[in-house]
Amino acid sequence: MGTAWAEALPTSSVPVPHAPLAKGTVITAADLTSRTLPSQQVFVSTVQTEAQAVGLQSTRMLPAGVPISVLHLRLPPLVNRGSVVEFTIQRGVVSLKGSAQALEDGTAGQQIRLLNPATRATLVGVVQPNGQVLVN
Repeated sequence: MGTAWAEALPTSSVPVPHAPLAKGTVITAADLTSRTLPSQQVFVSTVQTEAQAVGLQSTRMLPAGVPISVLHLRLPPLVNRGSVVEFTIQRGVVSLKGSAQALEDGTAGQQIRLLNPATRATLVGVVQPNGQVLVN
């Protein structure tokens, strides 16, 4: 009489969306549930804990029940493409302030391009933590 041996595969519990999340959604704890998967289906780029995803924005649609890749998340932008932002040009003790249209999204510390509506000139600056842009 033979004995059947079954190996238990190692598993990992990872957060997954409990419902589909649209591109651009800022993820909250309420959006996630836990799912146990075979460890071979959990990759280095897979979000391992809820804390790794909460507060980040999806860069694509995230299907329900599917592990989330960190490659599909980003910090939510402080500046959104097309929005009007305040900028400052600082040269020594002289500073010039104005408004311009953001030509791209940007998070704190990121360099972005702006369009000055008065001159139609393209400016390049760094997004500040308060959402304003310091032009180089």
